[in-house]
Amino acid sequence: MELVVDFFLFCLEILFWSCVFTLVISVWKVYQDKKTDVIVEFEEKLREIIHQVQEEKHGDCYYWFDANNNSFLAQGATVEDVTAHLKNRFPDHIFLVNKSQENFYLSKNTDWKFVPIAAK
Repeated sequence: MELVVDFFLFCLEILFWSCVFTLVISVWKVYQDKKTDVIVEFEEKLREIIHQVQEEKHGDCYYWFDANNNSFLAQGATVEDVTAHLKNRFPDHIFLVNKSQENFYLSKNTDWKFVPIAAK
């Protein structure tokens, strides 16, 4: 009789620990899913506000497009005109520009001036 009780307790322990293990795995999975969702939302927001600029010049006019999705950003007779339009249209955005084989960025934090991106 004692052997049967021990076996029954052993089976209950196995059942208990498998439930605990399943619960821990489920909680971990929910945590990872929420963490992934936050990261995806953050990446989408970054893609919305950071633009890699493709510059074109036709005649006396500069045209700036977003290189990732070819959407129009701004145009102007000079680069200063283009940045003035960007300042009004996208005040909180960041623009990455390649000029003369160097990479620059500009935003309201740089007072809309070209700042070189230092290579590491």
